[in-house]
Amino acid sequence: MSKSIRHHLLATIMEHGTDNPVYSVELEKKYKISGIVVRDCVREFRREGHPIASGSKGYFYAKYRTELVPTINSLRSRAKDLLKTADRLESVYTQPSGQTTLV
Repeated sequence: MSKSIRHHLLATIMEHGTDNPVYSVELEKKYKISGIVVRDCVREFRREGHPIASGSKGYFYAKYRTELVPTINSLRSRAKDLLKTADRLESVYTQPSGQTTLV
């Protein structure tokens, strides 16, 4: 993705607050990108320190920490759930005598 589109995507999200979040599908249509690209960019923006919150009504640029708490809680919950899934997948196979077999 071009830096220009990425820049405009961030600028668009920054224009939206808690009272007027923007749906991913709107961003997808506006910039002709996929939902996966939107999510990847949002993840990168957050890692750069941009306080982008999200919920059932879309993305918005949080002004206050309290606006980020639900997003933070959701991310932590999803991360824990993914770890449980990974742990279970690891336990499916045992490795007796160097062989990998189903338990």
